[in-house]
Amino acid sequence: MKDKKSSYPPILSSQKTVQVLKLIAKQQAGITPNEISDKMDIKYATVMTHIVTLEREGLIEALDGAYIGSLELATFWAMRKAMIRNKEEEIDKEKELLGIVQNK
Repeated sequence: MKDKKSSYPPILSSQKTVQVLKLIAKQQAGITPNEISDKMDIKYATVMTHIVTLEREGLIEALDGAYIGSLELATFWAMRKAMIRNKEEEIDKEKELLGIVQNK
């Protein structure tokens, strides 16, 4: 079976949209389109195209002229955290069944 990374080329515009999303998500406060444009060294109009896409998909939202990650975006993180917690609980139960002592 071929490696999917070499078989399927990435869509560059999608990669840029994800980079914009990551930049917004990493901010402690909102970030403006001008700040995104400066930090990523891309045109304002291009930034706005990515922002409109992310906003329509519910992943970011406007707040006082800046953009922040939405509650839907936070849901991804919460679901991931819950999956990890469930897996940890499963492992702890298996260790208990096997008689493995855990030092915490």
